[in-house]
Amino acid sequence: MDSALGSPSLNQKNTNSSSSQCSSMSDGESYECLGEGSPAPSPVVKGESPGNLLKRNTWSRSSLRRTPTNNSSGGDVALGRRWGSLRQPVLAEETEQKVEQSDDLDSSGKRINANGASVPSGLCRSASFNSSGRSSNCGDPDDMYCSDASLEEDVMGLNRKVHMLQQQVSALADTQNTSDDRYGRVRHENALLQARLMILEEQVREEQARSEQRLQEEQRRHKDLASRLEREKQLELENSAIRLQAAERRVETLDEEVKRLRAQLERAAESRQVAEDASHEAEIRAQTLREQLLETQEAAAKTRIALEQQLADTAQSLEEARLEAAETAQGRPVSPGRHPELEEEARYLREEVRTLKEALEEAQAQLLGRGLEQGRNLLGEPQGGPSLADELDEMSSDKVRLALRETQEVNMQLRAYIDGMLLSIVENYPQLLEVKTAAGSLK
Repeated sequence: MDSALGSPSLNQKNTNSSSSQCSSMSDGESYECLGEGSPAPSPVVKGESPGNLLKRNTWSRSSLRRTPTNNSSGGDVALGRRWGSLRQPVLAEETEQKVEQSDDLDSSGKRINANGASVPSGLCRSASFNSSGRSSNCGDPDDMYCSDASLEEDVMGLNRKVHMLQQQVSALADTQNTSDDRYGRVRHENALLQARLMILEEQVREEQARSEQRLQEEQRRHKDLASRLEREKQLELENSAIRLQAAERRVETLDEEVKRLRAQLERAAESRQVAEDASHEAEIRAQTLREQLLETQEAAAKTRIALEQQLADTAQSLEEARLEAAETAQGRPVSPGRHPELEEEARYLREEVRTLKEALEEAQAQLLGRGLEQGRNLLGEPQGGPSLADELDEMSSDKVRLALRETQEVNMQLRAYIDGMLLSIVENYPQLLEVKTAAGSLK
């Protein structure tokens, strides 16, 4: 802003110097300055047409021409004094005021100050020159008319200059207002920006403080995390080392177990071979025992058939004896020769019954002995041979039940048959038991 408006101290100095120079001049010198100086071109005032300016210039000429020319020199002098003492100081003062305003409001201060200084000095010089010329030629009316015409031209030039200065002052005032508004806006914006800058700086400082605090917290947290991870890593390494040692020991144990299992497998293979051989031999022996069992069963069947036949014969004999005893009981006397026969027959029958009992007991004992021997052979089979349980496992449960049922039925039949025979003897021939007592007494 200072560069745009110019230096205020320099403008004020130029204005004061111009004012002092103009104030030191006399009225005559200020009047002479109207005739000097190069006339500036007539500017067209904004808002004023050239026709209005022409009318005003014409009016000013006519007003000057209406002045009487036949007046005395005293009137001329008075008129000259009137023009020089009234109009010219007023114009000079207005000019000085405009120049001062232009000096205050000019955006390019040096140029306006130089122009402002040149204008009053030229005016003063022209006024002094004209006043000196008029004072020397004031006695001639033609000269006075010429000086009035030149004065009118000077006034018109001054008016043009004043209008031009007014336009410049208006332009400068507009520029100054615009500059002031802009400067005010800039200052307001600058104040807002400074306040915002201060707020932003404060926010930046707060953010930096928070960032430093967060950074310290993050560093502390990362440090704690790193230490925790380091501890976890150490623990994991220790655990891994322990697991590795355990795995190595387990591998060694598994190697030993594999070796032991291989040895067991070899021994099992050998045992399997031996067991297969023993199984083959046991099968052969089992087949032999089965054949022997069949032979024993056939012999027992034959013995049973023979016993049944003998029992049938004995029953028939007993029936005959019963008939004879019945006949004896009916009162038919037994011949004395018949009595020894009967005793002999009873003795024979008792012997036969005892023999049959002994044969039956012997057959049962033989069957039981063979069964026990076969059981011992099966249970005490050497070298891992098949046992009775293995044979029973080989046989189906139905076959085992059937064989056991057949054996029980045969034993029950034999026992029932023997019991029936004994009961029939006791019931039908009780005298057979008494005959022995009688025979003992006879002897």
